[in-house]
Amino acid sequence: VPPGVLALYQPGKINVVEFADYECPFCRLLHGRLKSLVAEYPGKVHFVRLNMPLQSHPSARDAARAGVCAELQHKGEEMADRLFASEDLSPQANRETARELGLDLAAFDRCVASPETDRTIDAQSKILRDSGFQGLPTTYVGGTLIVGAQAEEVFRDALARAERGEG
Repeated sequence: VPPGVLALYQPGKINVVEFADYECPFCRLLHGRLKSLVAEYPGKVHFVRLNMPLQSHPSARDAARAGVCAELQHKGEEMADRLFASEDLSPQANRETARELGLDLAAFDRCVASPETDRTIDAQSKILRDSGFQGLPTTYVGGTLIVGAQAEEVFRDALARAERGEG
């Protein structure tokens, strides 16, 4: 596990760190499946989603900004659910989602426009780039690296091993 990911881990928890792009079809495929698997370990999982918007996905950075700004208002998971499901990831659609989630829109707008938000996204992406980016989604489950929207069994096995403290 690279140092940048390891720094996010919490002792005594099953640590799951996912790098994703909201426009990536494989990230979208994994989202619901991973969420369901993590839910099977109530209170045991420390989950962190980091942004890795790809330049080949024109709306990915706008969606990442929305995700970061919703997280600051404690609605990151709700926003992620919506972003992964949405066909429209434009700034206008993301703002409408923020309104539907009850976010403070003035604060959301300031955050989305802030250069600090882009620096946050770039710093998150750098963690994966520095560790040898292979593809998305990239998920660390304890000591296991999983690249792509692998079969449920791959994630289930990694979660079980992490729960036992292996790796």
